[in-house]
Amino acid sequence: RTRAQSRGSFSLDPAAAMLPAATATSPPAAAAVHPTNINIIAAHATAISALAVSADGTMVASASEKGTLIRIFDTMSGRLVHELRRGVDRADIYSIAFSPDNTRMCVSSDKGTVHIFNLDSKDPAAQQSLSKPASLAPASASASASASAAGNRQSNFKFMKDLLPKYFSSEWSFAHFRVANEVRCICGFGNERNSVIVLCADGTAQKYSFDSYRGNCVREWYRKFI
Repeated sequence: RTRAQSRGSFSLDPAAAMLPAATATSPPAAAAVHPTNINIIAAHATAISALAVSADGTMVASASEKGTLIRIFDTMSGRLVHELRRGVDRADIYSIAFSPDNTRMCVSSDKGTVHIFNLDSKDPAAQQSLSKPASLAPASASASASASAAGNRQSNFKFMKDLLPKYFSSEWSFAHFRVANEVRCICGFGNERNSVIVLCADGTAQKYSFDSYRGNCVREWYRKFI
């Protein structure tokens, strides 16, 4: 459970965050209503525009109204565990979603794109990304990009992070795609591990699959319901 705090901050009740919805009326839930351990997390310098909690309640992700960075915190300690860069330009974040196993995250915004990030350095796909030669890097990657421990793209200048702006130490998505219609959309992971479902305000639904190794994305189907 989260609560709005001062600009760019939120309070987090770890007990409520980890409480299954199905037991909301059970005795343990009553204890979570009056928690003894609440973390106040100063997540961003500007107001928070989007929040998402992982299915098991162990992680919470936030984005500010600036929309360039996604920060992920441990719900028990309040510790920052990931800082991911969606882009450089300001954007409105429409949705953030964790995969069921907490190894990936997808983000949609008003730029008409959906970005996919790796969160687990032990994921075999991340290890493949680390070991692949530069010639197999995603076409969207910069010429000066390498892979982070989790398999996301990073600048080759990361070793100079103490001398260069924070931008050069950022982790970028390992895969991304542009939706067919640039309208407000929300995203989430499908039943297949390497798939993302996108639902849009114009009444359309789309399914995309992505290659964990190369970062390529392919639209599997498109449906219009309105």
